[in-house]
Amino acid sequence: MTFNGTSDYVAVGTGTSYTFGTDNFTAEFWVYFNTVAPTQCVASATNSSGADATSPVGWTMRSTGVLGWEGYFGSTGFVGVAATPTAAVAANTWYHVATVRNNGEIIAFLNGQVVGRVSVGTAAMANPGGAVHIGRAGQYNGQYFNGSVDDFRVTKGVARYQADFTPPSRALPETGGKSFVTRN
Repeated sequence: MTFNGTSDYVAVGTGTSYTFGTDNFTAEFWVYFNTVAPTQCVASATNSSGADATSPVGWTMRSTGVLGWEGYFGSTGFVGVAATPTAAVAANTWYHVATVRNNGEIIAFLNGQVVGRVSVGTAAMANPGGAVHIGRAGQYNGQYFNGSVDDFRVTKGVARYQADFTPPSRALPETGGKSFVTRN
């Protein structure tokens, strides 16, 4: 899927498929940035009003060129982990990005390498209530992504990766847990 950075996005489903609570999950995709600009949102799920205060999950490019993941865990608040903590991503390069919850720990991967970890313990992730938006910041009309996303997969109930791994080199299979996959 290719996004123009000004108005393109895809909204995918709503409902309990994206209500993770305390369950393990894996969210992964390939991403290609046409430009590295601040506040581009690759994908996110927000509540039905789009309010940031209850946005459970999203991957956003920060002003420093760092791609980060952030989730909302109710009384624990926002928890974030950078997918690129020591080096910014570059334009015109494909990256495999994965975020996993494994038994109370959020693990961020870039190209199969662990690049960040944060403990959330037994805190439950907030319920998005709204659709997953690929190419912009949830139901908020802004932070559009300029680039391409391929093989976007979210799997509920499965922590596919816990340590460094070799990213898939072909289309992702739809196996294990409940997942959806997008393909170009």
